[in-house]
Amino acid sequence: TVEQRILCHQGATLTYKEVTLYTNQTRFNPTDKLIECTDGVRTTFAEGTLQTDKIYWNVKEQQLYCPGNVTGTWRKIPFVGENMTIDLKTKGFSARNIRLTLNGSLDTLSDSIKTKQR
Repeated sequence: TVEQRILCHQGATLTYKEVTLYTNQTRFNPTDKLIECTDGVRTTFAEGTLQTDKIYWNVKEQQLYCPGNVTGTWRKIPFVGENMTIDLKTKGFSARNIRLTLNGSLDTLSDSIKTKQR
């Protein structure tokens, strides 16, 4: 059996539906629809932004996994996290550790929590 992969070592911008990744190096497995982005990655999506060293994007399942440290925003709230998974279908996330930065009023946090509970 032959393994098929597409490699890019000179930087790439990948966009699918609401997600855009800007990455320095990319490896794409078209069979599994799995994209590995390394050496610095910046991501934008409907719920926020991410910046990290490495992201795995399962296009088929619409999940982003960031092994290691990650910074970004989630519904306009800045955060720092570790080992984060984002499910783009359910708009949910999980992380080993996460630290939120609450600036100004707590209205933004309250609105974010209310939206999540609906």
